[in-house]
Amino acid sequence: MPHFLSSRRWGFFVAVVVALACLAAPPAAQADQTRKVWPLFYGTDDEGKPTGRAMEMTVGLAPSNVGEARVGFFESEFMGAGEQWRAAGWMASVVSALYAGKPPSLWRVYFDVPGNIDGPSAGGLMTSTVLSLVLGQPMLPDVTMTGTINPDGSIGPVGGIYYKLAGAKAAGMRKVLIPAGGSTEKLGDGKSADLIARGRELGLQVVPVADVAEAYQHLTGRALATLPDDGRAFRLPTRTNEALQNSYRRWAAKYDEATANMRANSAAVPKRFHPRLQKIWDSAQAQRAKAQAALNQGAPSAAMQLMYGAAVTADIGAYLCHLYIGHDRGGVDGMARVLSGFLISDQFLNQFRAKLSAQRAHSVTDLITLAEAFAYYDAAVGVHFNSGMILGRLQKEKDPEKVFVILEQATLGEAMARNFSHFVDDLLHMGMRYPGPKLPAGKALADWAQAMRLAAGGNLGYIKKAIIEPAAEELGVAPAVLMNKVLGNDYHYLLANATYFASQAMAGGMPDDTSKGAALLGGSVASFGLSSMVVAKYYSLGAQTNAEGELVKLGDPGRLEPMLGSARAQLRQVILAAQAQGCTPIVPIFHLQTADYMARADMSLSDRLTGMGECWMGSTFGRLMTALGRRP
Repeated sequence: MPHFLSSRRWGFFVAVVVALACLAAPPAAQADQTRKVWPLFYGTDDEGKPTGRAMEMTVGLAPSNVGEARVGFFESEFMGAGEQWRAAGWMASVVSALYAGKPPSLWRVYFDVPGNIDGPSAGGLMTSTVLSLVLGQPMLPDVTMTGTINPDGSIGPVGGIYYKLAGAKAAGMRKVLIPAGGSTEKLGDGKSADLIARGRELGLQVVPVADVAEAYQHLTGRALATLPDDGRAFRLPTRTNEALQNSYRRWAAKYDEATANMRANSAAVPKRFHPRLQKIWDSAQAQRAKAQAALNQGAPSAAMQLMYGAAVTADIGAYLCHLYIGHDRGGVDGMARVLSGFLISDQFLNQFRAKLSAQRAHSVTDLITLAEAFAYYDAAVGVHFNSGMILGRLQKEKDPEKVFVILEQATLGEAMARNFSHFVDDLLHMGMRYPGPKLPAGKALADWAQAMRLAAGGNLGYIKKAIIEPAAEELGVAPAVLMNKVLGNDYHYLLANATYFASQAMAGGMPDDTSKGAALLGGSVASFGLSSMVVAKYYSLGAQTNAEGELVKLGDPGRLEPMLGSARAQLRQVILAAQAQGCTPIVPIFHLQTADYMARADMSLSDRLTGMGECWMGSTFGRLMTALGRRP
């Protein structure tokens, strides 16, 4: 039986911000505080040999004079601060604010480094430094670190540490923090170096750290407040589990309907398209089997999302069957006529918009559920808009083969958007009307939503400048061409863009401040988490693409295990903090249960990446839950 499109996860959003919990409100930051720290870098000297160095950085913080977040980058040379550095600065500002439980709109933050600088490897140090300013605690002068910052506050892997250690020694450092799980590093000659042993040779103490809380204690000598974790199993309420079971059955019925449609039409599909459809068929069946296995093993959250993914994949196959039959009967004109019947109408989208705008959030628990439901709606609107942009190219395109690809891509997008919209119902049934702290007064929700949007925008700018453009130059293609190809092949990147651009437009049409805030917050958190996953794949894990924008391989898949462990620990800590505050953390527990199943060692690499994204998404929404629920 036919199929197309192999191992792509159609199901769910992965991704986003923050970490542990400061249980008490932090002391107010004093005006115009600064810290001097020493980020580490490596490159090549005049002879082309790798070398490391440390560069003094001043980080400053002052009260915001405009009531909005401000993040600045002082330069001593024109364009001295690159896109990667700017993205890391925004990430650091948002993650540190989430740790502190205070919106970044309270402060102006700036990073001042002389000369040209770029790269995200100082993200962990930048985050810890901003947090020390927010909490009013000094930094130790002879400790530094290298490591990216992930949206949940975990520290991501970086390269060149062997050479950076010499730079730290030259700058007078005593201790260097490195990402957990990265105590060895491959050098240019293919040999592996023991970084802790290398540190001893240089008279340095090299300490692996997993997250901002561990890094902060070494960098300041002070511990952040955390809660003891006894390893308990977090459980969803009975009503939520019943909603999960109903959703599972509904998507299973959708899967059965779509696969029956594929079977019924397979004989009419020209044989040249059968290999493409076979991949879809195989992928849908594989996800269906995983969903059943998850259900049998008592993982209803993962089971429901896997079944959703199976149904969406099968639905795409059913749409494409009709599209290919239309091509056989009338060429690209026949395809266009078939697609015209698949296009989503404004009326279809508006019914879900009306449903969301009619929701009344009575607690922070309701608000976070509503925000995630908006994330799926924003994705539907964004993907539908992207399909329209793709179809807009038809007027200029004369090549029948390229027209074929455009119509095929638009069909995929419309199928995804239709099912994203329907997933809104599942989330609303799962998590609304549960107890928790009252909604915050004033503009706190708007402040957090805007901060998350800005952080997502920083990530997307980083991806374009640091990943797309260099890869395009290496492959000899135009950046815009490669970007379109990556958008068509990387699920995370497609949705990061879709939710980012749709969320602000959707928020503007909502009837009240709560629904406006939830719409912008949900889409922004989704975009931030998804774009962070793209950064992690291509920077931390060394993913490589071909000229078609397809993921070819991960340069260092072994780095994934420690990242997964830290992400899971962060989410558990966030759930404990939310419970201690009186929240019913439906959304964070839902993501944790999914991650616990998806990230298992016997799952595929794609599934495990999804599991890490689930942790990031749960941590972000959980941290926002406690921040918004905290009374002044």
